[in-house]
Amino acid sequence: MSKKYDKPFVFKQFHIWQKYNPLKITTEACVLGALVPVDIPNNHALDIGTGTGVIALMIAQKCHAQIHAVEIDTLAAAEASKNFLNSPWNDRLHIYNIDIQHYMPDSKYLFDIIICNPPFYTGQLLPLNDGKKNSKHTSLLSHTQLLYAVHRLLSPSGKFYVMLPTDMMDEFCVKAIEKGLFLTQKIKIYTKHDKILRIIACFEKSVNILHESELHICDKDGKYSAAFIQLMAPYYLDVK
Repeated sequence: MSKKYDKPFVFKQFHIWQKYNPLKITTEACVLGALVPVDIPNNHALDIGTGTGVIALMIAQKCHAQIHAVEIDTLAAAEASKNFLNSPWNDRLHIYNIDIQHYMPDSKYLFDIIICNPPFYTGQLLPLNDGKKNSKHTSLLSHTQLLYAVHRLLSPSGKFYVMLPTDMMDEFCVKAIEKGLFLTQKIKIYTKHDKILRIIACFEKSVNILHESELHICDKDGKYSAAFIQLMAPYYLDVK
């Protein structure tokens, strides 16, 4: 195992240990965490497949909500728990080592915000590593199963934010409609090559006007764009 993960990834207000997590921190995951708004009237948010816990921690930094994080991988859940406990918001971050299909909140409340950076490999060879298989492949959590869980746990006025590759988003939107979830926002995330890296989509239980926007991580010179720097400034130690 690479020694570069013997030290934590340091953010401005928290740090992330990720040595045993099947999937490490990515730029796009941080973008998802930074872009999700903090309009949480009932004070409850849910992060499905939290991994290192980075998205849950970014949400905790910018609001006062109770944040539940579900993670099926035991090693990843243990490491996320460590990251939560070492953060300034450890009284508001709760980790559950369980699959989302069997997760039930402690109370009868529903969530105002649900975030997910879900598995995205379908129909491809499974990795030998079980952790990576669970984190990156839909074999244990299909998109239909994910959407069913989201509809069950989302409040009537709540919002569900998900990030997927471009070639999967159209089919995901069709499945979402079948589960009573409607696309209300779409953000295209571009790389420095002006190629769409991911799409972040927001779904709600009621039909609304679709708002579309885009974010370029880098400018034409390959440097971080002004928009990306502004977005990540509250989190990254040195972004310029």
